[in-house]
Amino acid sequence: MDASASAQGSGDPQEYCKHGVRGSKHVTWGMGFFFVKNSLDKCCLCGSSERLTGEHKIKRTGIAKEFGTDTMTIGTIGAKNSRLRYAQSPKSKAFHFRSKLCAECNGSRTQEPDREFDRLHTHISELVQDGNEPSEAFDSAEYAVGTQRFNNIARYFAKLICCHLAEIDAPRPIYISRFAIGSFMQNRMYLGVHRDWTFDRHVGPDGDRKYAAHGGLVVSGNRDTHALNGFHSTLTFGPVQYGFFFRLDWKELLELRLFHSKFYAWARKQVKQGTEQPLSENERKSLGL
Repeated sequence: MDASASAQGSGDPQEYCKHGVRGSKHVTWGMGFFFVKNSLDKCCLCGSSERLTGEHKIKRTGIAKEFGTDTMTIGTIGAKNSRLRYAQSPKSKAFHFRSKLCAECNGSRTQEPDREFDRLHTHISELVQDGNEPSEAFDSAEYAVGTQRFNNIARYFAKLICCHLAEIDAPRPIYISRFAIGSFMQNRMYLGVHRDWTFDRHVGPDGDRKYAAHGGLVVSGNRDTHALNGFHSTLTFGPVQYGFFFRLDWKELLELRLFHSKFYAWARKQVKQGTEQPLSENERKSLGL
């Protein structure tokens, strides 16, 4: 992550909670304090089962700007036996998460962050066209860490990472999902923006090819203990890659271990496999790590 474009909220999340008891020496809580079970027939931000809608893995307006009305091919660069799929337009369901958002969470609750991301990406695209680095966008006062505009960008990526987690049947992180819809004010998302390594290596030299991508969900952890640290993903349009992640604290890890043991065991297994079979340098670069 670019240091100039990285940030984390401050403060203790318990200060914003309505549940649990905080004493001078101990903190106690029950199931559902930091995480709640996800379901594909419920909104992955608020849990509603009413008027569910699809959410794009790669933002629809960004796809439209990058590709126009051209037919698009979906695949994985560098993957063996990657099955190609075709999308007729930016509205194609081929771009959707399996996880759902209710109409309200996909509308009024997240509209401002969505629009702010569109404004930011337009600004960054202009910077890149002029030969500047994407991270320079966060040097301006309007996108300084802690400003409303910066927090709205963080809220947009909080929504995406909640969708990625729901996609693999992970429990919903309550504070991240509430932050995404504006009902929790502390920003715990880390953000970064830089040139996309894959674009520069595989796409950029030809000049005319269009490109957009997402980085799936990366589980990060301790290489010695295999304990989880957090979750990371990326979003790319053309030469610009956005990286975003959040870190788990000890209370969240404890709740995952006690009340969501199946997912906790699966995630630890991913960390262990990543330690035994580490990503190559090129794979790390493609994921913005």
